[in-house]
Amino acid sequence: MEYCEVSVLTDPEVIQRVLDGDTDLFEILVERYQNHVYGTVYRFLGGHSDVDDVAQEVFVTAYKNLGRFAYRSQFSTYLYRIAVNKCIDWARKNKRETSRRHTDASEELPILDQLPDRDPSPEEAFIRKKERQSVQATLDDLSERYRSVLILYYYQELSYKEIAHVLDLPVRTVETRLYRARHAFEKHMKKEGEPHEKQG
Repeated sequence: MEYCEVSVLTDPEVIQRVLDGDTDLFEILVERYQNHVYGTVYRFLGGHSDVDDVAQEVFVTAYKNLGRFAYRSQFSTYLYRIAVNKCIDWARKNKRETSRRHTDASEELPILDQLPDRDPSPEEAFIRKKERQSVQATLDDLSERYRSVLILYYYQELSYKEIAHVLDLPVRTVETRLYRARHAFEKHMKKEGEPHEKQG
């Protein structure tokens, strides 16, 4: 079967084919979700140099445990859950080495923080870069529980129910955690901006 034909298979169909022995088809799932997984890991780790390795580990883990995937959720949810757990494990092992290690997300990950179609002026580009760095710095300063819900809700645009599946939490807990995460984020952002406001 040609690649163009198998590429239109649904996730469950691809997974079943992989489990039946056509393991090369797993690459289809990687291509479908690599940007989402990479984006989640990138945001969680603050653009650290280990992003590629951790993202790859997510797919390796997903592949090794594919037989346990029972279709109780979407495959994307399954990947997000693995990604968040891998990121938390990494952060704990590295004792939050992500702090203040920031790169220009528009250069490292084009899918995130894309600028408008028109070319920005040098001043606009500089301001946008500083804003991205400030947002990432604030995410790095938040606890893992708050960072997780903010990244999944705002960057991956998951619903409360989907986040609940990813984090294995009641929907009500997700709502409460997201509410508190927003307040914590806003508090940190205001703190980051205070010195600049005083200088102006």
